[in-house]
Amino acid sequence: MKNRLDISTHHYFPIQFTALGIGLIVMAFFAFEMYPFLSIGFIILGLLLATTHYRLLLDAKHKKYKEYLWILGFKKGSHFSYEQIHYVYLNRLRFNDEYGPFAVRFNASGKIFQGFIKLSNNESLFIGESIKKDNLLKKIRKISQAISVEIRDNV
Repeated sequence: MKNRLDISTHHYFPIQFTALGIGLIVMAFFAFEMYPFLSIGFIILGLLLATTHYRLLLDAKHKKYKEYLWILGFKKGSHFSYEQIHYVYLNRLRFNDEYGPFAVRFNASGKIFQGFIKLSNNESLFIGESIKKDNLLKKIRKISQAISVEIRDNV
């Protein structure tokens, strides 16, 4: 069992903003010679959009965990303690969303898979999600091997 495990759970901004951040960084490099101060601002904003995400830090030695927001290298979050990790599990959720302007409505439906760590205090820690079950199972297997617990597939 590893003493510390740092897991990236999901992005803070939607994927469109991540792409916008990458675009801002690329644009800033091309405009740097003409507008250096504006370009530095675009680079910082682009890095903020592209890299801000949620993480989970498990410390098995001290039996603590920290769910935090990673912002340009700074960690914002709190430490909590637990007694024991029971297992890692996978759930399938169905979604049905309706969006669009008043006259034209679009429906999006499907399924998404989410992974969690079950703790002894009846708390579940979110560790990731994916539309493809195999992608999430690969991540869950690595985590379960690192903390030496079983995987439960609730699908």
